[in-house]
Amino acid sequence: MRTHYAFDLVKPRLAWIWRGSFLDARGTWHGRAGQLIEPLGKDWQVVVDFEIEGGETRRLLGQRRTEDGYPVLRVACGEARYLDDVRARLAAGGSELLRTIRCEAGTLVLNFPTTEAYRATVAGKPAAQHTLTAGQSLEVLYQW
Repeated sequence: MRTHYAFDLVKPRLAWIWRGSFLDARGTWHGRAGQLIEPLGKDWQVVVDFEIEGGETRRLLGQRRTEDGYPVLRVACGEARYLDDVRARLAAGGSELLRTIRCEAGTLVLNFPTTEAYRATVAGKPAAQHTLTAGQSLEVLYQW
């Protein structure tokens, strides 16, 4: 399938999506200052991730692994906490990414931007503003 994604763990947010070859991290391991990493694959896109209403800063609480080895990020934003889980899946003409955001505590109001580089949809419609409360989840499909 060779479909990849990368998170910025400082913010924490989904940062890149791409297909094909993974990346060359050699520059971060050798040399004094290292080099910036970019995906080696084709059609990579910088993701403009959702904003959380209220202006609180996101904080990475940690991560866990699913039974099949996928990372799931645990994130806090103000009083809210959520899990962020991304999976590649086959689709007509290639592959796509399915992202599941599960609210664990509090209320999240997610505002997804509009972009022409890729499509982010929820139930077949463009992702826009979505409100989640504890126990609710949202599936966002990324296609490019």
